Order: sequence, then C-alpha cells, then structure tokens
Amino acid sequence: ISERISFRWIPDPPSEPTSTIVLTSPTGWFVDVRIEKATPSNPESLQWAFAGQAFHSTIPHPSIPNQEQSKGSWLHLVDSKHPAGFQDSGVFEDLPDGLALEKGEMMDDGIGRVRAYEEVWKDWDAIPTAFSV
Repeated sequence: ISERISFRWIPDPPSEPTSTIVLTSPTGWFVDVRIEKATPSNPESLQWAFAGQAFHSTIPHPSIPNQEQSKGSWLHLVDSKHPAGFQDSGVFEDLPDGLALEKGEMMDDGIGRVRAYEEVWKDWDAIPTAFSV
C-alpha cells in the first residue's frame, strides 16, 4: 500500500492536490486511484485512475559511481485518461525519513507537453485481519 505525500512539476514547489493510494500485489498487479481533494468551490472528483502491471529493476545511478537505483515501470491495462497499453516509468531514491522520491517525465495535460516531475511516496504495511462471511 503506497500513499502519495506530494507531487510537483519541476521547478514548481511540491503540493498534494489529490488523495492518492496505490495497491500493489506481491506479483506486481496494481491499482492507482487519484481523487482531487475537495475545496469550497470544487467537490471531490476523480483526477486519474489506472490499473495494470508494475515492473521493477535496478539501474546504475547517474551521479554516484558503483551505486544503483530502483526503476519502476507501470503498464496501464485500464486507464481513465489513456488508451490501454500506456506505460510510464520513474526512478526512486530512498529519503532519510523513510519516504521514497520518484523522479520521471510525463505529459502535463494542463499545458499539453511532457515535463519532469517528482512524487514523494510513503509505503504502509498491509496488516492481515481475520474476517468471516
């Protein structure tokens, strides 16, 4: 379970305009739902939702010799904005506070061009519970 803490288009300051949760299975299947936070003039609404398969690998760090970093790629099989088969990716850096910084590039629908972005993520442990039907 991952919660997005902040988002920013580079060079803008970070903010979090949505409530974003990603559920990922041990085999890499995921669901990512982003709901715009309500304001007095705008009720909550779906900003973006997608689901598919995640792939993770390690790649050489671009600026630290003999260091690797994690790269994630997400194949969207269902997507509220893009056709099936859309794919995005980002590289991750562990932050000292236990959060993860994701960096990448994607389409900024507001201006119609690709821009660099950063997202900060917090992972939550899934706690098994007993339930009966």
